Amino acid sequence: MLYAPYPPDLDAVVAIVTAVAPKPVNVLISPADKVSTVAELQKAGVKRISLGPALYAHAMEALERATKALVVGDLASATAGITFTRINELLARGAN
Repeated sequence: MLYAPYPPDLDAVVAIVTAVAPKPVNVLISPADKVSTVAELQKAGVKRISLGPALYAHAMEALERATKALVVGDLASATAGITFTRINELLARGAN
């Protein structure tokens, strides 16, 4: 598998996939990339999509918003989010 970190746009992805075919391609996507959907990457021939630290950064942004709300005394905003029921549902799914 060829690892292709941070292709700048879909044209670059297509060029990479074409250049190394039939070897499978794994792309690492960043928020700055001009690739918007999994379907576009699949259509381009990508076999694996990596997000790097993107999900962690997303979670940290939510944590920062909650902390800022708490600092100014907004308990409701600071404690909003996924419910424990939903967390338990997700954990009960296991590998599914």
